[in-house]
This record gives sequence, structure tokens and C-alpha cells, in this order.
Amino acid sequence: MNQVAILGGTFDPIHNGHISIALKVIEELSLDEVWFMPNNKSPFKLDKKIASAVDRIKMIKLAINSHNRLKVCDYEISNSDVSYTYNTMKTLVELYPNNKFYFIIGADQANSLDHWYKIEGLKELVTLIILKREGYQLDPIKDAIMIDNDFYKVSSSEEKINGFKNINEEVKDYIKEMKLYE
Repeated sequence: MNQVAILGGTFDPIHNGHISIALKVIEELSLDEVWFMPNNKSPFKLDKKIASAVDRIKMIKLAINSHNRLKVCDYEISNSDVSYTYNTMKTLVELYPNNKFYFIIGADQANSLDHWYKIEGLKELVTLIILKREGYQLDPIKDAIMIDNDFYKVSSSEEKINGFKNINEEVKDYIKEMKLYE
């Protein structure tokens, strides 16, 4: 059985912190792959303007092209509806019965899990991997795997403000060429 972790998000844009998280999870848990899954419409960001799905997928592919255990999954992008993790993972479990799925979330999201759509059902479908983060107190989450996340502190929002300092050169070139954040 393949062990695959899903790293979901907007990835607007993808940065080196995302890559570091994926590689650390593979290393610490001996997983086969991490799939980057950009969402179409996050229920938490319905009012925010983001780069197009095509641009975000392209940036992810550029960022991961030298890592053979990192993949892109366009399931949520190809779905025109709001992305709910439970619905997505239920479908992926059905589509890939030979995979054991994990789902990676940050400490900031872990504290709001009780607000997620069908969270108990999600916990039955996947094993949650929680990335600890300085400044966030976490209550224990049954059956979740906790991983220290003290290795990379950056966000996509900060990258847009700070000139994309923590972004792969190919992705930077793409952002400039496409004038994505001007």
C-alpha cells in the first residue's frame, strides 16, 4: 500500500516552506509521496482574489520538478465547487484504494478543526499530520501525528509583500513573466 500525504492549500504562490514541509514529512514518516493539492475555492478565502488555477498548478509543477516524490493533484482545481477536505478525501480514497492517505495541516488550522465540514468523517478517512508551530498551543488530537515545524517560517502572503525571497527561481521567473501579482 502506498503511503501518500496530501498538502492542501491555495499555494498563491507556492514557496520553499511548502517544499520543506513536504520533504520533512516524507523523511520523518517514511512516506512514498506528498501530493500538493491546490484548492479551487477555499471556504476560508471566498472573498480573496487569487492567481488562476492554471497559474497555481504551473507554479507548483515548477517548484517540485526536481523532487520525484512530490506530485501535484488537480482534483480540487478541476472541481468547480467550494473545496471541502472531507468530500475531496472521500473521493480520493475511492479513486485510489491502494493508497493510505495522510492529510497535513498547520497548527493554526488544527485549532479550528472543530469548524471543519464533517471533521469526524475526515479523521476516519485519513491520518492527520499536524505541524507544530511556535506560538500555537495545541490540544491533543486523537490519532494525529505531530511534527515539529521549526525549520521554515514563511507564508505566501508575506512572500508577495517581501519580493518572493523564499521562492524557487523558476517560480519567480514565471511570476514575473505572467505579471501575476502586479
